[in-house]
Amino acid sequence: MNEIFRNRNFRKLFLSNLFSGFGQGMTMIGISWYLVESTGSASLLGSTMLLSSIMTLLIGPYFGTLIDRFSRKAILQLEQLGGFSVLALVTAWGFWGTYQAWMMVLVFLASMFMFQVHEPTQSAFIQETFEQKHYNAINSAVEIQNQTALVLAGAFAGLLLGKYGLHIVLILNTLTYLIAFLSLTGIDYVCTQEKQVEKSLQTSWVSQFQQSWVYIKEKRGFIVFGIAALIPFLAVMLTNLLNPIFVSQVLGEDVTIYSMGEVTYSIGAVVAGFLLTWFRGKSVLFLIW
Repeated sequence: MNEIFRNRNFRKLFLSNLFSGFGQGMTMIGISWYLVESTGSASLLGSTMLLSSIMTLLIGPYFGTLIDRFSRKAILQLEQLGGFSVLALVTAWGFWGTYQAWMMVLVFLASMFMFQVHEPTQSAFIQETFEQKHYNAINSAVEIQNQTALVLAGAFAGLLLGKYGLHIVLILNTLTYLIAFLSLTGIDYVCTQEKQVEKSLQTSWVSQFQQSWVYIKEKRGFIVFGIAALIPFLAVMLTNLLNPIFVSQVLGEDVTIYSMGEVTYSIGAVVAGFLLTWFRGKSVLFLIW
């Protein structure tokens, strides 16, 4: 872990992800609370989450072919610029007009879309940029960083939403995407996919999409693993839906309690990340012994 943090490129990637994760976390917390408070029910937030899941299911398989056709760094920076542009427009509207529910739904969907682009691109970027021996340490550090960003997002969201309103939160989120973009710009990167990109551009994405399904069909164990890995995600999605509703309508508390709940969840995830790194080291020593 100490070795990877001495790597200049990793420090910039870590900083970039920290700010983008912080911005996205605050956006999701703020919009979820706004939709529940403004409508007084769970239907709109639940429908929005369902729509985002369907959208991910339909276009998710295409992300892999897209990532293989272009520079991974360029995709990450385009995603960050997209987040900056969308939030800047919405923030500006908040100073001169009233937010409508459909605006928040669109921002929520855009945030989920960017997250689904970010995660596979980041994984491919790490494999392309760093040595294989560092993959486990980097993935553990990135997961710890993700949850640290959510801890900060929960704390700041509770403080800012209650006192200043959603538009102030969105201003801060806009700046975090800009900082993330600038941090990633300083990474030394050489695309190693030139030949693959050239081949991919000669093959339609429809053909690549079909090939991906053929691969999944042949790898039956991969399907089982994917479904098993999806179950915790579904549980988290259900929790994300119920938490703001429970705090607002059952407990009758404000956004501070909701955001503190997100903070405690993220602290648990950070501890789990450190423990996973520690257990992995212990297991390696045990095998050597």
